Amino acid sequence: MLPRNVVVWAAFDKLSIARGDGCHFFNLNCRILSFAFGSQYAAHAQFSFARTSKPYDDTGILHVDIRLTLRDAASYETPRAAGGRPMSFDDPTIRFYRENAAAYVQRPQRSFVRLHAFLSELPRGAKVLELGCGSGRHSAEMIAGGFDVRATDGSLEMAEEAARRLGRPVETLRFDELDEREEYDAVWASACLLHVPKAHLQGVLARIWRALNMGGLFYASFKEGDTDGRDTIGRYYNYPSEDWLRQCYRNAGSWTFRSIDRSEGKGFDGTAATMMHLVVQK
Repeated sequence: MLPRNVVVWAAFDKLSIARGDGCHFFNLNCRILSFAFGSQYAAHAQFSFARTSKPYDDTGILHVDIRLTLRDAASYETPRAAGGRPMSFDDPTIRFYRENAAAYVQRPQRSFVRLHAFLSELPRGAKVLELGCGSGRHSAEMIAGGFDVRATDGSLEMAEEAARRLGRPVETLRFDELDEREEYDAVWASACLLHVPKAHLQGVLARIWRALNMGGLFYASFKEGDTDGRDTIGRYYNYPSEDWLRQCYRNAGSWTFRSIDRSEGKGFDGTAATMMHLVVQK
């Protein structure tokens, strides 16, 4: 038995719809289907299937009569998950980390120079939230330095890998689930917010701003670019320019920019990228 009501979020690079008088429909009433077309357009669609004796044509394709309203992504209302939360994640990207967690955490360890410089600005024992902790190596370094760390990751499997490293529980937390207000002295988000769909990044930054105490520090890193897209293994990246990113931060909260610098490196897929590193203060 199929459900009578479904709410779906789907992301597509391209969408093709064939219309015709010979369409056949199945009995499934759906409320809203939301599409994202790259970074330029977005659409909401409302549709329903009607019961017929032949839901599929001779090719085995199910035809859907669908009406789309295209809008510029800048004016697009953020899609909502159950409970009305904004969806600030890309499902194929989350799926990649869930399916490849064990291999991902085996990547060579990088220097802690940036982390140590960031921590040097904080009092010992400061409360730090880490978003997208991955293998947990940064959280481990912070805990060893005497900081009060809340380690989180959006993937259950990555959180389990980090928990094994830390010897303590690691929470599964999506960025849109961050609800605290003035709770942390610092937020560390290394190479994770770069996966937030571009239209939703401002909302995530606003949540981080609210979660920080006044004077709190926030570090994040992004792959620099001009337009969003996917890498060779299907992960979504927002690829912001510095100007775009600065404006996004300003729109999200009253930040003081402490530093912005760059480094060169390669991603998990071996592709070279320029990383932007931002430290800001509430």
